[in-house]
Amino acid sequence: MRVVFRADASVDIGTGHVMRCLALASLLRRRGTELLFVGQNLEGGLFDLIESWGIPTVKLNPGAGNFDWEVDARLAVEAIASRWGGVDWIVADHYGIEESWERAVRRVSSKILVIDDLADRRHDADLLVDQNLLDGFKERYSDLVPANCRKLLGASYAILRPEFRKARLACPLRHGNLRQILVFFGGTDPGNETAKALRGLQSLGTNHVTLVVIVGKSNPNRDELRTFQWGQAARRHGNAVA
Repeated sequence: MRVVFRADASVDIGTGHVMRCLALASLLRRRGTELLFVGQNLEGGLFDLIESWGIPTVKLNPGAGNFDWEVDARLAVEAIASRWGGVDWIVADHYGIEESWERAVRRVSSKILVIDDLADRRHDADLLVDQNLLDGFKERYSDLVPANCRKLLGASYAILRPEFRKARLACPLRHGNLRQILVFFGGTDPGNETAKALRGLQSLGTNHVTLVVIVGKSNPNRDELRTFQWGQAARRHGNAVA
């Protein structure tokens, strides 16, 4: 089977679309599926990471920041046609993609899987995954996908890499006093929500708690966070940014 993933990552977009596609790709690869990642060549695009997993990539419209669905669909079709002629599935995880793009790329794909969590536009999909648990989540896409589209909705369809599943099973139940807090706002955090959270926690007097702060590789505020000014008591307790 041949599967193409269409997803973008960047400092502004974040890394979530690509990372959850990689989680699915890793499972498909273990089952012998031929894979290809297609995306815009943006700053923080994670192409090196994808290729380090042994998955080839194609960069569409290098350096472009604006999304034009017609141009993007044409370039995606050309990339797929030149490599394989056609594929079994296209997996689309992109907030700019909707039914017009999906109809345009059907000429080179038998099926289309859409990963979404906004439910704010129509899709021409054979399979749709939305792993979020929200009020009325079972009805969110009732009028947004064809009647024959299979919908996988809710947290039971969360797309996670195997190491997270293993860690969850091995995690003991927590009891007693709070001793440690993890702060992590994803791979980029362009709004520097990490620093806001740290200032808020510091103002609450959490000196007795160890703060473990994880900063993504593409975070533009890495240097600022490494020099975050902890209170004296917090420094003694060993709080630091990793």
